[in-house]
Amino acid sequence: MEHLLDVSQVSKRFGTVQALHDVSFTVERGEVLGLVGPNGSGKTTLLHCIVGLTRPDSGSIRVAGVDHGLPRAKRRLGFMPDGLPRPEVLTGFELVELTSALHGRRLDPGWLEEMARQLDLDSRRLDHPLGTLSHGMGRKIDLLAALATEPDLLVLDEPSSGLDPLVSSRLESLVGTWPRNDRGVLLSTHDLGLAQRLCDRVVVLSRGRIVAAATVDGVVAIAGASDLRAAFVSLTGA
Repeated sequence: MEHLLDVSQVSKRFGTVQALHDVSFTVERGEVLGLVGPNGSGKTTLLHCIVGLTRPDSGSIRVAGVDHGLPRAKRRLGFMPDGLPRPEVLTGFELVELTSALHGRRLDPGWLEEMARQLDLDSRRLDHPLGTLSHGMGRKIDLLAALATEPDLLVLDEPSSGLDPLVSSRLESLVGTWPRNDRGVLLSTHDLGLAQRLCDRVVVLSRGRIVAAATVDGVVAIAGASDLRAAFVSLTGA
């Protein structure tokens, strides 16, 4: 069976800055893969390459055996970005509905209302323009848009940023159960506790290069550390 995601020797340069150097890893069906690294390590650039927002200079990316640039591959990805501008004139409902439509799916209003309840989001806020909502509300709608596509691979960039502890806990539960039915999760996070609790494997990036890739226990052993946080500091110098 092919990998759910196969990233092979991906490199990306912005001017004089080499953001990614020959990055290779896979995400398997049924797993949560964590992507960790200090600021500037290339995590977000890598995610943007995977979902098609940035074109890598070299290397290949395949989703379930299909080139990531093809529409049928993109429809298998659900992306929760961090820090990207939202279309402020659209309402939350319109953003989620549009995202679903672009993935060839019809939005189920009942599902949306139930998921909004789980995320402690007053469904009436979905009728407000995105430009009028708080950062935390916007993050919840970003997550709803990613989930509404029912993706095979859920790609999350700092998903707990801006969320209160209650919603963060519910998000963690959702991420932990998403890989059922041959699905998977690629989770980029600074929250090493979250990575240690949720991830089957972890890829550690530093200055655009992979410095370790293994299970959490394996990364800790590679660094000769006591836990993932200590391993992170040892491997990246952060």
